[in-house]
Amino acid sequence: MPSLLEVLSRPNVAVANYAIKGPNTSADEDVNVENWTPWTDFNLCICNEATFDDLLRRFVIPVVNYALSNQPGSCHYGRGTRCFSRHQPDWSVISSTWVVEKGYLNVLPGDTKLDAKWRPSMIHEAKNFEEWQKVMHQVVSYMMKEENRYGFIITDTNMVALRLTRRPVESGIAADRPRRDNVPGHQRHISDTSMAELESSFIDEEATNWDYYPPEYAIIPWDVHGPGKLTIKLALWCLAMMAANGHRYIAYSYPDLDSWRQGYNGGYVHNTSGATLSTLVEGHRYEEPDLEGRAIDVADDDDGDELERNSDGQEYDKGESEHGGSFEDEDDSETIIPTRLKGGDAD
Repeated sequence: MPSLLEVLSRPNVAVANYAIKGPNTSADEDVNVENWTPWTDFNLCICNEATFDDLLRRFVIPVVNYALSNQPGSCHYGRGTRCFSRHQPDWSVISSTWVVEKGYLNVLPGDTKLDAKWRPSMIHEAKNFEEWQKVMHQVVSYMMKEENRYGFIITDTNMVALRLTRRPVESGIAADRPRRDNVPGHQRHISDTSMAELESSFIDEEATNWDYYPPEYAIIPWDVHGPGKLTIKLALWCLAMMAANGHRYIAYSYPDLDSWRQGYNGGYVHNTSGATLSTLVEGHRYEEPDLEGRAIDVADDDDGDELERNSDGQEYDKGESEHGGSFEDEDDSETIIPTRLKGGDAD
């Protein structure tokens, strides 16, 4: 049954006006009105999270779900309470590809907040830092407990896309150097068979006990719109497609969003969208995910270029695939998602 707000927010009936112009009725009382003043606070006011949640479910999410229909993964947004979980975020994304015996898994948890109570810039405000932490702890805990690398927070002024990355337990020389917040992008080759085994083993672990890098974030302002812009609706669509069709599990590092890995039955699989190609051409970037947490040492080659050394002791340029072949990003890359979620800074 539709809510009262949904019913009252539906379009008005079209009116065909065939009236003939003429004078209006005059009042009998001696009243003289010569001007008027705007009534600025009589509008659609977001006074609490429930009101904003209704707005999202009426005007924003239906558009995103329509765009997701008939797409790979058959995913869509809805309430977090519909999923098989003891954790109940405000939002969930379910997909036909992520179902267990007891029901759907939530592949993309999200929460609704008001800008009056939470905003990204609070991380820099001493008096509000604790409030920033409360919301981040809440959403990140949903991501950890459901073992999802992606999550989001949406407010009446912006949306914040989040991604979690495990911090590896380093040993030897790697343990003595500073830990890096930017996770390396080029990894050893892992076949889809090994990846499937590693991912399935993640389910048996307690992800809340893992060590993590600080969450990555991208801020998308509410009023951004137009062609070539990362809007909130587009960002929600991208995150859902990424969670439903790519590898959603939390790993130790991730390939570039617009990159390809080797497929199990030959060919290549897009690391984010799940699209497949028989061969890669110039402009396609080749990178393998890192689900095992291999320590990577950094060195310089004779030309002063930075090198990365994998756990097999092999060195290669950071701008070159570990397996040879330099695949740089091109604007015409064959992918159904943006190469990166480009948002604003938390300032």
